[in-house]
Formats: sequence, structure tokens, C-alpha cells
Amino acid sequence: MKTNASKQTSPRRRLVRRLLIASTVGCVLLGVVGIGVVAAVGVGIRSALEKSGYLEDWTDADGVFVDGVPYGPNDWNKLDLYFPKEIAPERSRGAVLFIHGGAWNAGKRQDMAGFARRTAKRGYVAASLGYMLAGDKTKDVYSMNAVMDEIDAALKTLKEEATKRGAPLEKVALSGDSAGGHIATLHAYSRGKNAPLPVVFVAPRVGPSDFHGETWPNLDPGAVAGLVSAMTRTETTVDAMKAKTPEAEAAIASVSPASFVEKGGAVPTLAAFGGEDALVPTPHRERLVAALEKSGVPFDVVDFPNSGHMLASDPEATERRRELFFEYAERYLNVASETTEAEDAAE
Repeated sequence: MKTNASKQTSPRRRLVRRLLIASTVGCVLLGVVGIGVVAAVGVGIRSALEKSGYLEDWTDADGVFVDGVPYGPNDWNKLDLYFPKEIAPERSRGAVLFIHGGAWNAGKRQDMAGFARRTAKRGYVAASLGYMLAGDKTKDVYSMNAVMDEIDAALKTLKEEATKRGAPLEKVALSGDSAGGHIATLHAYSRGKNAPLPVVFVAPRVGPSDFHGETWPNLDPGAVAGLVSAMTRTETTVDAMKAKTPEAEAAIASVSPASFVEKGGAVPTLAAFGGEDALVPTPHRERLVAALEKSGVPFDVVDFPNSGHMLASDPEATERRRELFFEYAERYLNVASETTEAEDAAE
């Protein structure tokens, strides 16, 4: 565990390489684009990363960076922590945990450094998470339930570490991109209210919301069944999904954030989707919005009509989403906002 901020200021090409690999893995895994498109992504990815918000500088003057805090027994169970130079009292009780994407089987916690740094510069404790990825190394233990357990453990450690540094955290927001957006939303809706740090809002970007076959028109039905099977450690078949057997429906529901909205688990939500996203297509937006509208839970959706999965082609939407993110932080994480809400209720 290191606290040298200069170490974290590593060449941006490392992040570019990791996210290009994650994008390629996702495309190959989901089978929705050709190699030529992947190559094109590689050519423009540096610009896309900048526009999408992945890049943000960090120096000792910005605060304290703590690299690789263990929160569990496995080598991937690490948290990167970002503490502002000064933590205002009204912002000392809430933090934001960022979860990387990568098609559930790739990516690193460092991929979300830009978002965490930007959040810490605004005065909030921020963290980025490494978690169990699907693959040969974890084939005997991987499940989405296991990943949810890891997030609980990470939140416990985040609370302990922040308290040591004068930030007695009481609540948290979760955010993530792509698979990380799915994981963040699933945890927020299924466990967030009773987590070691209660989740008070969630801000997914291009996160899948549902695992019924019709929500994935871009995928072969066998690929969707395979994802459900891997996440739930079941043998969920295409035929069972099409027939909507009780077993298949239960498996799908257990990994679909939208299903937990319908069960009353939703928290305030700030979601973002790309109108040209070939990996997480429009039905995911429609499914999530329909569930949130029925729930009555406060939510906003920022649409990026010209953007694909990186959300890099709509600068006005990028700015709008950033503004809303920090409005949500002030509303739900700040101590002052709780006082204001109590006064409003009394009136």
C-alpha cells in the first residue's frame, strides 16, 4: 500500500492500452462488432478517453492518493483511495466508489482513476475498486453474488480507512461504466440500503439493466444465456429463457438491476446511455426507465444521441451529466442537505 501521489501519475498510454483491451474483449465476447471496428476504436481511443472523462491529472497539491488498500484475501481485492487536500465538514460523511467496466472479465481499478480524481478535487472522498473477474482463474468461484459480497467488503474497508483520515463516512454513492455500471446498479438496488455504507444514489454509465433475451437484440441468444449462467452458476438455457420457466426467470431477475427496482430496492439514479451504443443497446435504457418511472424514485437519464459505448461524441451531454453528478452528490451526500430536507419536512 503506497501513498506516493507521483507514482499514480503514470503515462496515460497505460490506461489507453487497458481500455482498448477491455473494449476489444467486450466486442469479441459479445460478438457485436467486427475487427475493423475494433481497430477504428483503437485509432481514436485517446481522443475518446479525453472526451468521455477517463483522463484527469493528479498531483500532491490535489490531495492524498493511497494505492492498493487490501479489502479481502485475493490479489484483486484492492481499493485505490483519493482524499481531498481539505475535506469540508459538510462533505466529510459521504464518498463515491467507482467500478470499472470490461465485459465482466477484463479491466482494472486504475481505469476509473480519472473519475475518482475529479470527484476528490470537488471535495469528496473517492475510491476505485478491483473485483473478481470471470475467467479461468475464477471459474470455480465466480458469480455475481460473490462480486456483490466483495463490494460489501470494500465498503467496510473504505469506511475504516476514511475514518482513520478524519472522514467518518456514513454513506456512499456508486458509479461505474458498462459492466461496472451494471455491477454498481445491481448492488445499489439489491443491497445498497443495508450495505456497510448505505448507498444513497447510483450513477451508471452505459450499464446493462436486464438480462432477458429481448433486451439484447444485438446478441445471439446463446451468448445471453451464457452470461446468465456464468453470473448465477446455473445452467440457464436458451429454451428455458424463451419459455420463461420459473428457474430461468429467477436466474435472470437475480442479475437484472431493473428487477430490483420492481421489488422496491431502487435508490436515486443518474443514468447515461449512448444512442449509437452497439454493446448496450436502447432496450436497456427503456427497461430501466420504465421500472424507475413506476417506482417513484427520483432519477435522471442523460442521453448521448450521437455516442457509442464510450459516450464520447456529445460534449453538451458530457457537461450536463457532470453537472448533474455533482448536484446529486450535494443533494444526497452532503451533511447540509440532510438538515435542509429535515427542515423542509417540518414545514
